[in-house]
Amino acid sequence: MTERPMQTSGCPHANHFGKTVPHAELRQICTVCGGPRIHAGAQTRGGEVEALRAAKEAYTRRTSWRFGAGCSAALATFGTIIGLALLRLDVGGATTMAVVFLGLAAPFALVFMTGLARIATYSKKMRASVEAAWSRALRDTVLGATQPMLASTLAQQLGATEDEADRWLAELSAEGLLRSEVTDEGQIVYLPATRMRIAAPGSPGASPDMASSEPLSSDAELEARFADLARRESQPKP
Repeated sequence: MTERPMQTSGCPHANHFGKTVPHAELRQICTVCGGPRIHAGAQTRGGEVEALRAAKEAYTRRTSWRFGAGCSAALATFGTIIGLALLRLDVGGATTMAVVFLGLAAPFALVFMTGLARIATYSKKMRASVEAAWSRALRDTVLGATQPMLASTLAQQLGATEDEADRWLAELSAEGLLRSEVTDEGQIVYLPATRMRIAAPGSPGASPDMASSEPLSSDAELEARFADLARRESQPKP
């Protein structure tokens, strides 16, 4: 599989290069279109684009359902109050009108309940998509680095906090994708994990201490492990 070259991440939702600002749920959003984005200037291969678009779609649909559910709740409440008030009146036709208002309130109440379920569904999909996008961007940034990576450097490149960067790097190390080393200054640096391949006995030029370094996993294996990590991160914590 041919790796796409690293490039500065632009907006995945339109052909522009606006800046990004923090967002409570989407992490970073574009200042031009408001869609979810990786921090402006981050070096990625574009693998996060599909997930970011899915996050924007889920966020937009959730917003629509929130508006519809809110309007439905207001109409259902209004119809119920009027219907109950009419039932208390001892005048001709009041009971009939009360039944009419209560009957009109019922569909809006149903739409409100449906809206709550759809809001929860789209919220879950949005969070999962955001996590998947950042996991892929993290993979591109860290595994594509040509020099050892510090948590502070990763935080600056992705527009995250240093605590977040520490957690992400620790998770990748636990997954076997990175290895860590401590410098003479006491700093922890991270590099793509490697394994040693020992030459087979009897092969030309082989010796007991001959070894060479090769990538720990193929690109497909790395993608599968990152997808599994993103899926576990998106699951609700107990």
